[in-house]
Amino acid sequence: MPPKQQAILHVRKTAGCGEADKGKLSCIEVEDAKGVRVLIMIPYQLEGEFLARLQGASLTAARTRGGQPDKSLERALIAEEIHAGVTDNHGIGLRMKLAIGMTLDVVLTDEAIAGFQRALAELETYRKSGGPKGPQ
Repeated sequence: MPPKQQAILHVRKTAGCGEADKGKLSCIEVEDAKGVRVLIMIPYQLEGEFLARLQGASLTAARTRGGQPDKSLERALIAEEIHAGVTDNHGIGLRMKLAIGMTLDVVLTDEAIAGFQRALAELETYRKSGGPKGPQ
């Protein structure tokens, strides 16, 4: 079998975003340097990894050029709404609506849940000792 060839896509601009297959795929439409529109379809199971790698690439590139990452990347990942609930496998899930309009689902590991429980216990202790009663 011949080796796999690497395809390089030079994105000139983003053209839109959405979903396909009843939410099973996140879609990003981009335009390449030749004006060809390309639809990138990301399975929902890979959304977090995709975002993390994009942010990692941005940070790496910024470090290489001796600057800071573009602020639009940070703003795009700001969660405007966060809802928590119990998942089908009895874990805790967070659904976050990001500033760019995309919804990101995160399932917490047992370690993350334990960390939140410790943080909530510390917060309660702090409030009982006269600390603030609400957000600062």
